[in-house]
Amino acid sequence: MNQRLVKEIMQRMLLTCLSNTPIDMVARRMNDYRVHALVVVDDDGYAIGIVSQTDLLIAHCRTETELSECITAGDIMTPAVITCTPETTIFDAVTTMTRHHIHRLVVVKPHTSKLYPLGVISMTDIIRHLLNDSSDESQPALPYQSDLSHRN
Repeated sequence: MNQRLVKEIMQRMLLTCLSNTPIDMVARRMNDYRVHALVVVDDDGYAIGIVSQTDLLIAHCRTETELSECITAGDIMTPAVITCTPETTIFDAVTTMTRHHIHRLVVVKPHTSKLYPLGVISMTDIIRHLLNDSSDESQPALPYQSDLSHRN
């Protein structure tokens, strides 16, 4: 894992929204694509924030109403986008996510003054990668047992 690079496992299908996108549309898009966050971009496609499921839930609890069309992604996004480049090692990506208590990094084009998003890497992607690597090493698979099977 220490030598592998983010570009080897990052998600290249990047789901974005504009800052003026109503949060009900953001929630619908997250649900439709089964993702936990959208990168908020400006009109030129540069990353200016990120909206997570947690941001949506907090906004919903604060307004105590249905997801409103008057609240936008820009109103609830986290503007400090934590990033890495495709050449970042997976180890360094995990270290960054752990240090910032986040679950994903936006992968951006290196050596640019603005954040041009290329994809996303999440803890889930890294765990999947680790599982695939360990299954490739001809280790016998452990049988799956549900926790429920041990209860009376």
